[in-house]
Amino acid sequence: MAHRVKQFEKTKFYDVAAALPLLAFYGWGVWTVSVDIAARYQALVEGGSRLGIIGIASQALTVLVSGVLLTLLLVRRVPKAKSSGLLPRFAAVMGTFAGVTFSVIPLAPVPLPVAIVTMVPVIVGTLATIVVALWLGRQFSIMPEARRLVIAGPYARVRHPLYLCEEIALFGIALQHLQPWSLIVFTCQFIFQLVRMGYEEQVLTSAFPEYGAYAARTPRLIPGIY
Repeated sequence: MAHRVKQFEKTKFYDVAAALPLLAFYGWGVWTVSVDIAARYQALVEGGSRLGIIGIASQALTVLVSGVLLTLLLVRRVPKAKSSGLLPRFAAVMGTFAGVTFSVIPLAPVPLPVAIVTMVPVIVGTLATIVVALWLGRQFSIMPEARRLVIAGPYARVRHPLYLCEEIALFGIALQHLQPWSLIVFTCQFIFQLVRMGYEEQVLTSAFPEYGAYAARTPRLIPGIY
């Protein structure tokens, strides 16, 4: 019986079933954010603040990246190895979704030019996130899992380019909201991401013997610094 369970856990059906909460979350997010974009646009047409443009652009990017991740969750390969225990999963969930907290923090009352400047890291980080996620392709994971080792392209520069791009986007979002609360949220989320990276590296090392040499020559997050 235990052997059959192990074999079942290696099937695509199990992988998709295990991802159902994430699929539901991203699907719900695409729908609700799309509705919010429509409401923000209507408010803008009716004479709302020009800052509404910033919100619409940010939400549109959210829909785009959520759609990409939703697709990758459906087509990804079955994992070869996974981290065990609750803490790796908790760190992954918090690192992924702590940024949702920004939605309950009011936007900072800043001049329109300043608000536009804060959109630069959001746009750059989000578009880069999409590019790196597509490069990772069917190896994409939320939880610490190993599918196939990817060490080319952006992964030849740093070990976790996807997280680097996400942090750039989230930093821009944090700047758009009232302080110090948004920066506190950003800092906590980043700490969870660091913990998450450690667990991912453990499972990749166990699944791929060559990962140790790759990690030794490749910075973790920032080229030449860390």
